[in-house]
Amino acid sequence: MPDESAVNIPGVVKIKPEPSKAIFALETAFGLLEVAKGEMENKQHEDAYEDSKNAMRMASAAIMYNDGYFASTIDGTYEYVEKKYGESGLVKEWKIVEEKSPENRGFVNKLLEALGLRKRKDMETDARRAFSVAETFVQSAKALVMMGATPAWETTIREE
Repeated sequence: MPDESAVNIPGVVKIKPEPSKAIFALETAFGLLEVAKGEMENKQHEDAYEDSKNAMRMASAAIMYNDGYFASTIDGTYEYVEKKYGESGLVKEWKIVEEKSPENRGFVNKLLEALGLRKRKDMETDARRAFSVAETFVQSAKALVMMGATPAWETTIREE
């Protein structure tokens, strides 16, 4: 049962739990991880970084849909996961991934890189770290979302 104190987080609202959306978001997160893994192998580190980051976002959506909450901001999501599950270390790592995202480099830096006036940052180390954090986050989300799920064959009543 979700911690009702989470309602007091700005931008977080209580909704009806939506397990089907939670499962869909979780499957999407796993799909993004697979794509990121392939991109790492193909040395597309910036793309792998972004897909890893998006996998964490989808995993957090799965957790919140499962619990019956919705956050209108990423900060609300951080706070919800941290308060509800006490995962301050994992949330801190997720925040770092979000802050270091290549999309946050800014227009001027991107322009200077394109003109060859500034060396483009090697993303391999950052991409590997983002992927590692994403794997842990998605696996944690899977455990949280699936722990209440009962396989259909266990709920089927057999009558003879």
